[in-house]
Amino acid sequence: MIKLSLLITAFSGAVSSLVFENKLSFVRALILTFSGTATAVFTHSMILSHFSLGENYTSGITFITGLLSMKTMAIVAAVLDKLKSNPHILLRYVRSNKSDPGANL
Repeated sequence: MIKLSLLITAFSGAVSSLVFENKLSFVRALILTFSGTATAVFTHSMILSHFSLGENYTSGITFITGLLSMKTMAIVAAVLDKLKSNPHILLRYVRSNKSDPGANL
């Protein structure tokens, strides 16, 4: 079950990052806020366990994750727009960075 305090801090972090975004439509702002909140709520426990942090850091980690996940979503959207305009970029990148899979063993 999700705690109300997690939802509030995750939502606060997601909404706080909207301050740094320019020219957002209402629908896009809602989508980004929802994705930031959902990401923060569902990943905070992994972050806490990975860095061996106690439960007293839950609210802070949830806020920061909500804040940063919104920026990450904006970066992903920009990359997808770039790929939409020129999908061959990805194919050229994969071909140029092909290496021998057994070389790192």
